Amino acid sequence: MKCPKCGMPLMKDKVHNFCPYCGYLDDGKQIKMIVDPKETDLELLLGNDFHKITTNSTWLSCLLLGPLYFCLRGFLFLGVFLMPIEWLFWAFIISLGDVSVSIFLFFFAFCFTRLIFMTFSNMICIFFYERKIKKIKKQFPDCYREKLEEMDCSGDLGNFILIVIIALIIIGLYLYLYTSIS
Repeated sequence: MKCPKCGMPLMKDKVHNFCPYCGYLDDGKQIKMIVDPKETDLELLLGNDFHKITTNSTWLSCLLLGPLYFCLRGFLFLGVFLMPIEWLFWAFIISLGDVSVSIFLFFFAFCFTRLIFMTFSNMICIFFYERKIKKIKKQFPDCYREKLEEMDCSGDLGNFILIVIIALIIIGLYLYLYTSIS
């Protein structure tokens, strides 16, 4: 059976059918969940990561990972989309000078892009989290706060893809260096 209020599957105990998602009871009453009304929707969604993201305490991760930080936060498409753009920027900056200054130009381009990621990555993540909250509010208007609390924004799939992408980068660099030496 599905909940008439939110459409999720109902559970059954000895006396009632109830919805663990919105709190619907088959006798017309409502189970109230304990959610602190003082917490913002963003705090509910992010949980323990809220203060890290809003205070930009993750700047070292942003520095080391660059665009792949978005994959770590669960925004796979954004991270994979920005990675080649960063590389193209590096290649463009390097092409502006001759071979003797290309190392300096690469260092400049790397520092510039990573400074941008350190500064703006968490703000961009908060923007996309707020869009996700609006979507959940629209989808579950009666029980959206409970849904936000249940969600996991770290993204285990994002962590896996991040590891795969880093491994592919290392393999690609190894093959490039191996073929250029031979």
